[in-house]
Amino acid sequence: MSHVRFSGKDFFSLSGTITYLTGTELPVQAAHVLSYTGTNGVRDGMLPGAVLSQRCTLILQNENRRYTQGLSLQGARVQLFLHQGEDTKPLSVFYVDGISQMDGSVFLTLQGTDGMDKAFETLWQDDLSYPATIHELVNHVMEKAGYPEMAAFPGGDQQLIQKPSWGETSLRGVLSHVAQACGCFCMAAADGSVCFVSAWQTEEPFEIFPEQTFRYTADNAAFGPLNAVSVMPAGARKGTEPIRIQPAGEPMDADR
Repeated sequence: MSHVRFSGKDFFSLSGTITYLTGTELPVQAAHVLSYTGTNGVRDGMLPGAVLSQRCTLILQNENRRYTQGLSLQGARVQLFLHQGEDTKPLSVFYVDGISQMDGSVFLTLQGTDGMDKAFETLWQDDLSYPATIHELVNHVMEKAGYPEMAAFPGGDQQLIQKPSWGETSLRGVLSHVAQACGCFCMAAADGSVCFVSAWQTEEPFEIFPEQTFRYTADNAAFGPLNAVSVMPAGARKGTEPIRIQPAGEPMDADR
């Protein structure tokens, strides 16, 4: 998930860089980008303790096989930037694990993830010296996963007096435990680094103008307020009527 803010009414465009496993870098020109989709929370919801992984799809115009000529895209690192007028900000980093281009077509489809789903699946072995802060513990995880140190996050300065009883878990599991204790979820930032984000944001809301909105799709129908709740007891026989609970006073909101 990328937090990108722009002001004004200019059109957006995308460009980027592909870094192949050989080390070769090739610029992705804005004119060649047909579409980009990033789907967040592949494995978890955006709840405290969730470790999100983004699934990305990029469709390029690959005329004369400019992006595939003599080079394998499998495992390549793709970094994208979002442009609006003279402003440029990082949008996404992902690693290619799927490539498709039909014979006779100039459209090349690249799919991949931000790396969170693989880099942190290694079995966790805690060799950190305690006492240590939660931030020091997280940076120890980052080092084992091959990532740079994480920026400061809420609760990171709290002290762990002794080594926690982890049991058998992965680097991802440790991040999940720590993020939950800090009221955060974990994700890859727009520049490819890993960060903790508070599940309860305190920033002032910002306005989304009509000309900046192309489409909105809701997966679940909105509902509420509620006038009553029906409860079916566990193990109830077929034909049992549910218990209907009606709150006193005003109707309940849907999130209560």
